[in-house]
Amino acid sequence: MTHNTLYLEQSFSPDAETIIEEHLESYTCSDTMKNILENSCMSFGSTVDGRKKSMKNLFNLSHIPVFPISPHHDLYCFQTHSPRTDHCLFIMTTHLTHFVPDDTGITFYFSSGKTKHVLMTKARIERIMALLYSYHLYFRNALPTAHRLNG
Repeated sequence: MTHNTLYLEQSFSPDAETIIEEHLESYTCSDTMKNILENSCMSFGSTVDGRKKSMKNLFNLSHIPVFPISPHHDLYCFQTHSPRTDHCLFIMTTHLTHFVPDDTGITFYFSSGKTKHVLMTKARIERIMALLYSYHLYFRNALPTAHRLNG
């Protein structure tokens, strides 16, 4: 995963486990979505489970629909469904511009002009976005003052 990643999606090809949708291109990968996320989190110093546990403690949550990969680099990810389902996506919020609910789910729009329609409820995405907003406020205020003034 890079700063250009839009989302991860399960591949149903016998040659790949995951589709990595990026700003300009799509890639397939033999790693699972979980392994890709784990490696990305580890590159910023913690495991996925470690990040989820810290968010549970900081925000008094029972489950984590959104988790930071690197909050100080504004890298957050949310899952659309349980990873055990075939239609789970992990959406990176970096390039997410907006979403539009309709009768069949939610359409996500990205800064690249790409879109992705997902079967999920408007109430679920609103809870996810509210939590993401709380994360942004918390981590923005947690940065050192000099970084906030210069960044």
